[in-house]
Amino acid sequence: GSGAGAALVEACIAQARADGCRLVRLSTQASMTAAHRLYVRAGFVRTPSYDWAPVPGIDLLAYALPLLPWTPGSAGPPTCLPRSRRPSVR
Repeated sequence: GSGAGAALVEACIAQARADGCRLVRLSTQASMTAAHRLYVRAGFVRTPSYDWAPVPGIDLLAYALPLLPWTPGSAGPPTCLPRSRRPSVR
């Protein structure tokens, strides 16, 4: 491809870091094998315990990218809260 997908993934990771996130988690369809390779190249690891199906017949595979040290299989660090839900710091 043109590299647009990789650029978008990197921009999302950069924004997550800027927002103070500790972990980026995503879901993807099993058939999207090119996307799976892109996520692995970006450092994501498969997290099968988070696989899910939003509706019958649509099975989604989960991936995670720790932005802080983390061991796959552990509970892992918490994800960040959206800006609107973060506690205010005074």
